[in-house]
Amino acid sequence: MLNKSPLKGIREPVVVLVNGCYPVHRAPLQVLQKAGFLLCTDGSADKAIAHGFKPDLIIGDLDSTGLSLIEERYKIVKVIDQNFTDLEKAIDWLIDNQIIKVSFVGITGDRDDHALANLMILHSHSTNLEIQAVTDHTTINFISGTRHFNSTPGQTVSILTFQKIDSVTTIGLECPLTNALLLPSGRGISNTATGKEFTIETSGTLLVFRNHF
Repeated sequence: MLNKSPLKGIREPVVVLVNGCYPVHRAPLQVLQKAGFLLCTDGSADKAIAHGFKPDLIIGDLDSTGLSLIEERYKIVKVIDQNFTDLEKAIDWLIDNQIIKVSFVGITGDRDDHALANLMILHSHSTNLEIQAVTDHTTINFISGTRHFNSTPGQTVSILTFQKIDSVTTIGLECPLTNALLLPSGRGISNTATGKEFTIETSGTLLVFRNHF
């Protein structure tokens, strides 16, 4: 879909700012501030620049940004393909450049359909990328296998899936699961961390939501 456009000196952590609502909570703002490499999708570049950030790379069809290809201050990759969203174009570039660990900001806010689509896109690529999405309300991780999480006692934790998962086991949550069948439903909503860490073991891909305080 997208030809490789390798950049030298890509520094971690790699952060992708998506063109949803610009964050206001300290958690996603800290992710942006600590970015070693900031990739913006189309119009999110304008928001980043307006808040004092300089994108290291901008990808999209450029239909929602005031920037143009003749803008020399920024590395811009224009991709016109209406079969794929700008987020998918950015993910394709990340995979082409062998970038595995990525944080996403701005995936929610402007439109509910976009927010759901963004979650589905991230879910579909979670076998190729180590993904974390940080919104104004929660940190979302896409996991399979066994994963340990830091937490705060009393923190709300939700576990959701887009597919049938035959076995989910949790340790350190108020309502534990043991080799439980999990279907796409609300069953995993609003669990609670009992201590400073918890563990999830899953046979499929889960979305783990940890609410901010």
